[in-house]
Amino acid sequence: MTTTSPPSAGVRIWAAGTAAYGTVLLVAPHAVAAEVGRPGRIPASWLVRLLGARQVGQGVLLLAKPTGALSVLAAGVDAVHAASMLAAAHIYPPFRRAAWCSGAVAAASALVGGIVGARARR
Repeated sequence: MTTTSPPSAGVRIWAAGTAAYGTVLLVAPHAVAAEVGRPGRIPASWLVRLLGARQVGQGVLLLAKPTGALSVLAAGVDAVHAASMLAAAHIYPPFRRAAWCSGAVAAASALVGGIVGARARR
């Protein structure tokens, strides 16, 4: 007998990962910024914490209400963040590496969120 998980299971897994990532940004912003930035050109800790708070909020909201529609909306927020990091990389060259890293994580999250959101909407 084959069992399948409910469509919301993917949403919950994505949400938990989002919240966990955000927690790391909240708890250790300087360490994360130092890893993705260039020496002497790391993003401000308050900015990393702000992104972390957004990620935690998004993850907790999706864990509380793991619907397809909300997942697609959250994926859209991640896509906008990814696009904004493309602009930031162009406008602020000293922070390009950090912007690319943040944008890549956001783009991957948007892709996963879109997939699990679409599956949960079926």
